Amino acid sequence: MYEDDKDKVRRNLVALSGFILVSAYLGLKLPNKVFEVQLPSETNKIWVVVSAALAYAFWRFVHSEEARKARSSIASQYASSRVQVYDFLISRDLKRVFHAKSPRWVNASPIKARLEQERNSSQYQYVRLTALVPLNTQQWPHKGFERRSGSTEVEIQFAFLYTPEMAGDIHPNLHNMEQQARTRIGEQTFTFPRRIEFFVTFSSLVNLLARSELVPEVLIPYGMAAGAGVIALVRALN
Repeated sequence: MYEDDKDKVRRNLVALSGFILVSAYLGLKLPNKVFEVQLPSETNKIWVVVSAALAYAFWRFVHSEEARKARSSIASQYASSRVQVYDFLISRDLKRVFHAKSPRWVNASPIKARLEQERNSSQYQYVRLTALVPLNTQQWPHKGFERRSGSTEVEIQFAFLYTPEMAGDIHPNLHNMEQQARTRIGEQTFTFPRRIEFFVTFSSLVNLLARSELVPEVLIPYGMAAGAGVIALVRALN
């Protein structure tokens, strides 16, 4: 790309597409002359030229540095949005453990086994679960419908009370104080049904469209060019 053309690529595509869309909406007809040059009576020939100009302007925009950076940023934001939705779904699924229900998607057997191990410890009077936090969410699927299964690390947060003997050995004032502890369990597997994957995709797209400032910069020129291209092609073939 030439340095002096970088800022004009998007503008040229939007202007040409806008002219075609407005002319179609208002039903404008092509003039007989432009700058004292007689135009051919077969208007389809003119639309062939217009279609070629539109295709060239679109090609320049698609391969421009601005469009490439915007597409890369949008893809990254979309992946992060999918991770956030997965994080919400997994967190909500793990909360079912507090209500003595089986999670829908997460394999909770290792979590329950580890919690039972803590409860059977001889140094605790009791152990109660306070939180389950999924970790390492960047490892979760975010690239398509074929990746609906995976694994994640889960942090168990629990409260406990030492036995009097253990509390006396550690600190004489600890026997009446509930303590907090955390432990991690890796490779907790999960599997989502296809309907959940569609929900994740739809939610991520809505979130992206609502929050990303870059989407209009790319989608508006693409949309205008697509609509104008259809109009120009139909008129060129008539």
